[in-house]
Amino acid sequence: MAAEKNNQIVGQSKYDLDAKWDACLDLTVRRFVYSSLAGTFGGLLFFRSPVSRWASVAFGAGVGIGSAYTECSRLFDGSPAKLSAPTITETPAPQIDLQNAAFSIDSSQKRWWLIWICWAFHYGGRSTSKMSPSALIPCKNSGG
Repeated sequence: MAAEKNNQIVGQSKYDLDAKWDACLDLTVRRFVYSSLAGTFGGLLFFRSPVSRWASVAFGAGVGIGSAYTECSRLFDGSPAKLSAPTITETPAPQIDLQNAAFSIDSSQKRWWLIWICWAFHYGGRSTSKMSPSALIPCKNSGG
């Protein structure tokens, strides 16, 4: 419906700026309000904190203004320029033989991976903010 209205306005006169500005202002206000309301509804539905809800409203308003800006720039400047597709070269991708590939990890890397895995399994989801630094490495006496 909006596209038909814009096409009618563009068809009337290419240089009729008053009609273009009116259509652009109407489009901007409508998209701003509708997307802000959508952001408000989404914020109420998905978020609990007021900051997150206001961020959702601001995001919706930004989407509305951005889409209106894009449509208005198309209305004033005509259709956007067609971008050409990038040329694709016929260079084949290098083939990697995964069965014969050697992945080597030296002993120091193995040690740190072992420490990290032991720490992750030992402390799981517990907070480590009140633990002493020596308690953060549970496997240090296990010969690793």
